[in-house]
Amino acid sequence: EDSIGNIWIGTESGMTFYKPEYDNYSIPVPNVLLYSTEDDEGKIYSLSQNISLSSFNKSLYFNFRGISYYNENFIQYKIKLEGFDADWYEVSQSQIEKIRYTNLVPGNYKLCVSAKNVSGEWSNVVESSLITIEKPYYQKWWFFVLILIVVYVLLRLLHKLYIGRMYNIKLEKQVLERTSKLSETEKALRKS
Repeated sequence: EDSIGNIWIGTESGMTFYKPEYDNYSIPVPNVLLYSTEDDEGKIYSLSQNISLSSFNKSLYFNFRGISYYNENFIQYKIKLEGFDADWYEVSQSQIEKIRYTNLVPGNYKLCVSAKNVSGEWSNVVESSLITIEKPYYQKWWFFVLILIVVYVLLRLLHKLYIGRMYNIKLEKQVLERTSKLSETEKALRKS
């Protein structure tokens, strides 16, 4: 130690010194890493790219972690699934093995996570890429158009059948009328 308080240290590369006033006693906020999401069938998707899932996926498991070199076991998390959660909720390090969301409806989602260190400082919010659960086929526009076309064709067929049936009834009536006139004419001819 020299006269002004610097501590000199000899290394293989030369001399360096240590100044106690440069010590940083603040605890850095954890870095949040969003790893993946897993669907009900066990298929794993990276959260770093947009994901499109079928309408049969009603549950998702999320894997993430806060990285800190100071008391990692005491990290707290704020989690929100945009498009599903109204508010943030907090979980501890021991609860984040797999966060599961169930009863998801078709729509767009984003997982948002922030981590808090031991001294109570929150990290910036980290967001996943867009997760889209597709609508089932019976809720898509083309299905409604197809149903309208089928209904229109069925109505046209029923209308044609009805018109045909009415025409047949009219013809039968005309045949009966003519037949009855002929039989009356035949009776009149026989009498004369």
